[in-house]
Amino acid sequence: MNLSNRNFKNHANYFPSNNALMRVLNTYSLTYIDSGFKSDTYNIIHIHDTDKIVINEVSEAIDFCENRLRKPCVWLDKSDLNDTLSDIFQNLDLEETGSSVMLELPTLSLVEPYEVDKNIFQAKEKQDIIDHAFVIANNWDPFDTEVLHHYNRNVEFILKQDKSILLNYSDGTSTVGVIELFLDPENPKVAGIYNLSVFSDQRKNGIGTKLVEAALYFAKNMNVEQVVTQASEDSLGIFKKFKFNETGIILEFGKK
Repeated sequence: MNLSNRNFKNHANYFPSNNALMRVLNTYSLTYIDSGFKSDTYNIIHIHDTDKIVINEVSEAIDFCENRLRKPCVWLDKSDLNDTLSDIFQNLDLEETGSSVMLELPTLSLVEPYEVDKNIFQAKEKQDIIDHAFVIANNWDPFDTEVLHHYNRNVEFILKQDKSILLNYSDGTSTVGVIELFLDPENPKVAGIYNLSVFSDQRKNGIGTKLVEAALYFAKNMNVEQVVTQASEDSLGIFKKFKFNETGIILEFGKK
């Protein structure tokens, strides 16, 4: 499993592993999450080892979700999409539903010092976390209420843990942009950036760039050496400003 895939796996598992209402299940080839919600936002089946994968592993994970009225989303590194997996997906009526670019900044210790804009602050109160979730939920079309429920369900854990750092950007009145820095529990020298989100009417004002810079500032001050992320088409240009390199593609699959 490459650096990005390992961080993505650990990030996806972090909240569910620490919440009695959520479950993380593992097989040799994949990890799947029962978020307790119906939509596929957090019901992730992450295929991370494909050398010995068999159809039963994937079908049992999908059945587990669907039998609980959950809609699953299958994640896979595009470079791992071999003939065996293609046949498995076809037999299970899975089709590609989306993708994102994997990026890596491998030399954080060598870059210039970063700054934190005065409008950016770390979410340390319950309302800060709910505001953070509200911006992320607005990134979905339609608005994803389950994002709010997810953060509300995990808010007490978020407030006491130290691996997921939530940063908010305020316009002086309310939070209009957010980002998360995830410090990998298995490798303290690696961090992931997730959930870069800005209200649509606030974009093109440099807020996304300031949030990424703030995340890198926190990472550097925590002695992180490498940073990974997943970027959408909208955010790819922001990360490339900071010299992130493309390392692959994450594909998403769902039922036809």
